Amino acid sequence: MSLFLILALLVGVVADDFELPPDIVYGNITRTGTMMGFQIGDERTLAVVDLRNGGTEAFWSFDPLLNYFLALHVDQAVVLEIEDVETWLMHEEEMVRLLRVVDASAGGTTFEEWGDSLRAIGEPEVLLDDFFTTPYDYIYGAGEEEVVSDPRGGGGR
Repeated sequence: MSLFLILALLVGVVADDFELPPDIVYGNITRTGTMMGFQIGDERTLAVVDLRNGGTEAFWSFDPLLNYFLALHVDQAVVLEIEDVETWLMHEEEMVRLLRVVDASAGGTTFEEWGDSLRAIGEPEVLLDDFFTTPYDYIYGAGEEEVVSDPRGGGGR
């Protein structure tokens, strides 16, 4: 077999190995409470909400722009739309079932409306500078049940 054919077969096998399995959505739920901040870990962001029933819950959030929107509403009432989903996590290298924030509303506006108004005047990446690091400005926990400033020296509160 020629080297070219062997390489072509290997490339085909490797490409198939990188196809991610599709998400499995089991349902949607809504949570209402006060946005408290974020917990940050290996390739994960958890939005922490103090629920109206008195409990505190953390939900996965993978959208940096949605995280920015939530950060704008820390210490304010929010309504989160959440998917109960099984999804592939690169860090875990397997399918994991979790609760993922897919939409939010706060301050009389929805995330979609806010995002559309932002895009109407320019690209979010340009307008908001480095919005990917925003959750670090609102870290929840760290031994204290409150939002603390960014350990890297960012904005914080």
